[in-house]
Formats: sequence, structure tokens, C-alpha cells
Amino acid sequence: MTAPGIRAFRWSDIPAAVAIESESFAHNKWSAESFWGELAGVPLRARYFALVGDGDLVGYAGVAFIDGDAHLQTIAVTPPARGRGYGRMLVNAVLQQATARGAGRCLLEVQANNVTAIQIYEWAGFEQLSVRPRYYAGGHDALVLCRALSAPTAVTN
Repeated sequence: MTAPGIRAFRWSDIPAAVAIESESFAHNKWSAESFWGELAGVPLRARYFALVGDGDLVGYAGVAFIDGDAHLQTIAVTPPARGRGYGRMLVNAVLQQATARGAGRCLLEVQANNVTAIQIYEWAGFEQLSVRPRYYAGGHDALVLCRALSAPTAVTN
């Protein structure tokens, strides 16, 4: 596979994104309708990115802009492509877009037992704000994380 690159998420990416959701999340999977609804807000209140390699969707991320804040809505990388830094690439794309839009901070929720995702977010400078008990299906807690955006957002290994 050639090294994946990031481009704007397209309507035609939705079927592949739904498949990645099914591979990535046991609960709380986004449906095609969820993606359609989110893309309806692009570019005014949201931006979605596609990570594409050899013409195939490898991952995606989306950010919404609400009241001066950026909210990382969703992010996933297909299981065979994990562990190669693609999640970090997508987080950087989100943070760069949030900074370009003038957001003061970026917020997100992550399942408390998703160690890999939490490590990526900590690497990118996110810090825990709070816990939302039983936020996810199955009774799993969510960590609410925040990253201030006054500093440069490009993070290196």
C-alpha cells in the first residue's frame, strides 16, 4: 500500500466509513444516516477528513465547531492499518483545522477503556477534564478530554 494521504471526506466515502465503524466499535457505531447528517453541516459548522491509500478509505475523522470550540466528533482507522501513525495524522488534521477556524480549544469524549486512543490524545496534548459515568452503551464511562489551541498544533513523533 502506498502511504495514505488526507483529503476532504466525500459523500461517496460513507459506505466504507460505516464498514470501518462496524470493525472498530462494538457499541455506538455511526450509521450511514449519522454520517449524512454530519456532512450536511460541512463546511459551515463541521469538517470531515478521509485518510485514503491506494484509492481505499483507511480512516476518517470529523470535527464540529460549536460556540468557539472544536469538538472531535469521530475518528477511526481500519484495523489492518492501525499502529502506523495514521490516527495521529488524523488528530493533527483536526487540530490544524480547529486552529485555522479560530477555536480556542478542542474537546472530545473517549471510552475510558480505549487505551490506544487515550495514548494518541495524550501524545497530542489533550488533558482530562471530567468523566461521564455510563456515557456509552454497555455502561462504559467516557473521559472528556480537552486541548488548548493557543500553541502550534503540529505534533511530531
